[in-house]
Amino acid sequence: MKNTLVAPLSEFPTVKQRSSRKISTETLDDFSQLTETCRSLSEGNELKTAERVLWSYLPQIEALAQVQSPHQKSAAAITSQAYVLAASLVGHHNDLQSRQSYSERAIWYAECAQNVELQVAALRQLAVTFDYLALPQNVLQTYQRALPLLKDVSPRLQACIYSALSGVYAQLQQEQEAHHFMGIAYEKYPGDRQNEPGYLRTINASYHTLILWDGLNHLELGQPLKAHKILQEIPTLEPTEQIPERIRVELLNYQAKALAAVRDLEQACAYIKTAVEASTVIGSRKRFQEAFTVFQQMKEVWPTEARIYDLGNLFLQRMINLVD
Repeated sequence: MKNTLVAPLSEFPTVKQRSSRKISTETLDDFSQLTETCRSLSEGNELKTAERVLWSYLPQIEALAQVQSPHQKSAAAITSQAYVLAASLVGHHNDLQSRQSYSERAIWYAECAQNVELQVAALRQLAVTFDYLALPQNVLQTYQRALPLLKDVSPRLQACIYSALSGVYAQLQQEQEAHHFMGIAYEKYPGDRQNEPGYLRTINASYHTLILWDGLNHLELGQPLKAHKILQEIPTLEPTEQIPERIRVELLNYQAKALAAVRDLEQACAYIKTAVEASTVIGSRKRFQEAFTVFQQMKEVWPTEARIYDLGNLFLQRMINLVD
């Protein structure tokens, strides 16, 4: 895998420019609304629908973003947001190469739009991709690339980056740095936790993210009791409007991992069972695989427990439903 953090434009497939199409404010508003609709669909149980709608118009707005006009920057900003969302959606199919490519496109169009906030959001999406690829040094480099830009972005996005950066240092067993950046994240996060911009919801720049990273840091640093206590602050066993469903399933998996670490068999099984069923409903192979990875860890802790055997059967039953 290449070490470049952002692919040059020459590596991107050319989109046929539709310069004959008149670009108007109304046209851009339509594409912006479509992107918001896809985002809303992706936050519920409609990942496949969101993908179909997104790809029905993304090539068109991308073409407009490549045509010189007074509206080019606006078109580039919408295209960047669309690719941030595309990266998230394709990630649920475990297609991490496409996830990386779409994240890089999102960065490039954000730069074309001269929108620093979108650049940082897209860099966050790329860093998450490298995390899924188990490339912690690439993750660290990507967040370090974002650091000089943070002075020009919202406190909410700053907190998201600082908390994620703390997580990288925890993975690298650099405890002091992990606690340092986690502290900055809590300081930066605004008191008003409502009205998040759409693209920040896509990259999960929410207060729950801070709690998640805080808990995971303690888990990485060999402090499972602290991790469990922190992660239990997030209610996840039932769906909630405050947390997109794809994020809720991710949280369930991490909470189950912490519960297994503190040897709470009953609760660990309950959380994994909920995660398996929810990942099947939304059609996320990625979340299903994450749940299975935690289940494998649970089998090592409780190899002869009947509940573990029952969970294994549940995975077999639900696997058949995860078809594209």
